[in-house]
Amino acid sequence: MDKTINDYPLSSLPSKQSKRTGKAKLSLFEQIDPNLYDEHAKLITFYTNLDRIQPWIKTLDIYYYDNLGKEPDYDIEWYDEPKTWENRNNSGNSVIFEVLKKGELQFKITFFVTTGTIRVQGSHYSEFVNIHFPILKEILDKVLTNISQTSPTNTCISHDCHDDNNNTHINELCPVDKVTCVLPDSQTGLKSVLVQDDQP
Repeated sequence: MDKTINDYPLSSLPSKQSKRTGKAKLSLFEQIDPNLYDEHAKLITFYTNLDRIQPWIKTLDIYYYDNLGKEPDYDIEWYDEPKTWENRNNSGNSVIFEVLKKGELQFKITFFVTTGTIRVQGSHYSEFVNIHFPILKEILDKVLTNISQTSPTNTCISHDCHDDNNNTHINELCPVDKVTCVLPDSQTGLKSVLVQDDQP
């Protein structure tokens, strides 16, 4: 089973999205505003919605862990805070990626899953803004496209689905055009599709 689905099943992710606070509430939906924070803060944030948390974790996994993590100059440290999420709606639940190049921390990505806020901070955060973020958006688009295209007869069967009001429907038939469905990787073949699309 896919690492993302296995380690972050929908039952472990928040059932409702918490409000963002501070400057994070001014952040943009899956876009970066480089003027939101002072440059000396070396920090940017953006956010996603509840239905896209698992696809974003998958996207970060594909790009950082499966790709950059295999490059000789890069080390990727991936961990959760706290280590075990006892309450799926705890505001402290975070997925963290530390991106190191030649042993030096470039930046740290903290994904606060209950608010959907993704914060990138570090001395090389501009590399994330200018290089990594556009690639991540392309991967996310492929992940989301693959999820919607692989659902048989445009219906999500026996999976958690969320409608526009963030109501959860478990093990029900959910029309794909009305809800976002996250299917297990074994049914989507996601990784092989992405690899095939990216090969010359």
